[in-house]
Amino acid sequence: MRRSKLKYFIALIMCFTLCMYTVTPAMAENNTNEEQIDQLLDKLAENQALSLLNENSENNQELQNENLQIESELSDLGVQKLDGEELLQFFEERGIPVTRVGKPGDTNTVKWFLYTSRNISYGSQKYDVQRLIAQGNNPGGMLVTGEDNVKFYSGQQKLANAVQTAVSIYVQKAIGLVPFIQWTPYELLFSSSSSNAFNSSYVTHRCVSSIEFSYVKPSSASDSSFGLCKFSNKLTIAAHAHGAAVVNSKPYTYSDKKTQTVSSDNYGSTTSAIKAYINGTYYDYIPSYQIKSYGGQYSKTAYVPNPLAGPGQIY
Repeated sequence: MRRSKLKYFIALIMCFTLCMYTVTPAMAENNTNEEQIDQLLDKLAENQALSLLNENSENNQELQNENLQIESELSDLGVQKLDGEELLQFFEERGIPVTRVGKPGDTNTVKWFLYTSRNISYGSQKYDVQRLIAQGNNPGGMLVTGEDNVKFYSGQQKLANAVQTAVSIYVQKAIGLVPFIQWTPYELLFSSSSSNAFNSSYVTHRCVSSIEFSYVKPSSASDSSFGLCKFSNKLTIAAHAHGAAVVNSKPYTYSDKKTQTVSSDNYGSTTSAIKAYINGTYYDYIPSYQIKSYGGQYSKTAYVPNPLAGPGQIY
């Protein structure tokens, strides 16, 4: 009952803040670098999620090499990857209480990135927006979650053409569940015969969370004036749908993988960060996702870490 009330309270906060901070084109800002940076960070997370899904795969070294190149490109765009000492220095400068973050040098579980946009016009004023992004790196930390071989059903024959989706993943947003990753029966069985049937359904999934903490100050003020105004998150999910089936009257084993990234409504928006500086702190995040099987007859909810406690709580 307590958990149910908490989820209801969080949903109210999300709906209220979504209405208050919906981004409008009232702001003149140059998004060129920000968009490129977000695309690179997304690719970094997708490679990491896929690598974690495919443990011991020969392709993992290739993915890690690509990530090193991506981090180099991020650096060229002005994004700083913080090591342990730099992170603790940032926390000290911002007066952030550190209760769970690792000691200097122990940032293996989370990658921390820092980027500042200067002189952004909003109304008649100019503001600086600083983005501190924590991105999950390995299962030893709180920002990498998932489960192996989640069983939805087994030893049952279920006609494939009786449903539109064999497996689907939905994210929980303020407006409700939003479809995110889906497999049709045809995608998994490669046949549309009316006699095709699923005998079992399993999903292995990995989620790499990226949490963005936005700090804002007037451009005329010193950097010591930066204040934390907005909390947002982004999920990168790699999923493997697999199981047994009967295709054209013959036993068949199906298997397919997909990777996708989804953001909370105003993730990466400097406009909403400045609005939060003016109007009050803004919480904008996705709290969970649901995996559904056989047209939604079977489902399981996976909860992800939320950023409400601040960056000092992340490990």
